[in-house]
Amino acid sequence: MTMHQCLRSLPKMDDLLRTIENEAVDLPRSLVKSVMQEELGRYRESIVAGERDCCNQEELLAGIRQELERQSQPHLRGVVNATGVILHTNLGRARLSEGCADMLTRVGCGYS
Repeated sequence: MTMHQCLRSLPKMDDLLRTIENEAVDLPRSLVKSVMQEELGRYRESIVAGERDCCNQEELLAGIRQELERQSQPHLRGVVNATGVILHTNLGRARLSEGCADMLTRVGCGYS
């Protein structure tokens, strides 16, 4: 099979959407569609590069399912936001007087 025939044998987006739609009910359609477009693009590139001989729809669907699973996982993680102290007190925006800077140096260099 030639490269052009392989590229033509790739499934249409509508067919892929219908196949995955029932599995990805909880996910936004826009996310499902963008993941499919990305995976289909990667699959196309691998055919053009000669890494694949032909379209294996099950392999393509497995890649789509795997990426949807990865992207549907929570991305939140705990962080410490220490920037608010400086920003909200305006300490970082105003120039400190010489006396205030000396006092901060004494306090910062010793025990308080």
